[in-house]
Amino acid sequence: MQFPIRGTIFNCLLVLIGCLIGYFLQNLFDEELIGYMKKGLGLTLLLISSKLFANNKDLLTVLVSIIIGSAIGGAIGIRNTNAFIESLCFDCIGIQGDFAQSCINATILISVGPLTILGIIEEATTRDLKLMKFKSFLDGTSAVLLTLAETNPIGVFLSIFTVFLLQAFYGVLIVGLNNIVHLKKYLGVFEGVGAVLILSVALNILHFDNLPTLILAPGLIVAPFIMEMFAIIMPDTEQAKA
Repeated sequence: MQFPIRGTIFNCLLVLIGCLIGYFLQNLFDEELIGYMKKGLGLTLLLISSKLFANNKDLLTVLVSIIIGSAIGGAIGIRNTNAFIESLCFDCIGIQGDFAQSCINATILISVGPLTILGIIEEATTRDLKLMKFKSFLDGTSAVLLTLAETNPIGVFLSIFTVFLLQAFYGVLIVGLNNIVHLKKYLGVFEGVGAVLILSVALNILHFDNLPTLILAPGLIVAPFIMEMFAIIMPDTEQAKA
């Protein structure tokens, strides 16, 4: 099995380009225009979500996985994950203030999300970089917006290194897990649950919802188990189709 690193390298390269564009265009964009650009990004994520969900044939698995996953996420306090990451960075890296906060904001936006997990799983199981390339262009756009909006844009540049390390760590976990369970079998349900998470991100960007998206993330973990459970309970019955 190929280690999924090519997508991460491409991802970091696009983030670097986005940071450079944002840095050199800082004086050309006002806050209102940046707001319009963010809304455009949110609408694009809505389109991605609908496309991932449109042809999904495991709707029942996705529904149950999201419900159980959100219950687990709420119970273990995932809503506080961002605060935990901030505290960890402040304590371990020893930087504080705008510089550190800019780095943390960019790292969370780029690496803590469903597209990252789905893209790495897809690369690891099929060697297909399509989703990671699409994610990379979105992240490059996000990097432009962050560099324009943050008080200290140098922190956004620093996030390239933390993004690389974090996504490489994801790759190690996914490769190790794939040696135990063939993840390719569950790619459909991963995409379905991921589509719901992406929808939540889009709604947050567009200010339609205040649900912390990470609370739903355990749905990605429980989805394979739910799929196997339905296969045992309803071996001859197809699940609801899109």
